[in-house]
Amino acid sequence: MVKNIISRLNKRYFFRVQTIFFVATSVMLAFLIRLKLAPNLLDNLSLIFFIINSLIITHLFGLIEGFAALISGSLLSYYFFVPPFESWGMPDTYHLTSFFTKFIIASFFILLIVWIKEGMMEIWSHH
Repeated sequence: MVKNIISRLNKRYFFRVQTIFFVATSVMLAFLIRLKLAPNLLDNLSLIFFIINSLIITHLFGLIEGFAALISGSLLSYYFFVPPFESWGMPDTYHLTSFFTKFIIASFFILLIVWIKEGMMEIWSHH
């Protein structure tokens, strides 16, 4: 009995650590791709790779992990790729509204993916 409980806790703990590691690694990969392409991309495309990453993470792992990827990617993007670069200073209104608009749209897409997945699970459970 106790051994079974410990085994289940270890599996849950291992899955949670594995998920956190995968989310952190994917955010770093998106950051490295965006950093490598920084001279070629415009300032208003600061969040593009982080949004794609968070949508993939949401599809694979769920809502909380998707928002964790989006928020951590947004913080990295804001610091490194929104003027004034490499500072937490306030950008001009164009960059600020563009950044937050993309963040809101990405949040909506994350919720949409979760809603679609739940709908598909409900359809599959009836068959």
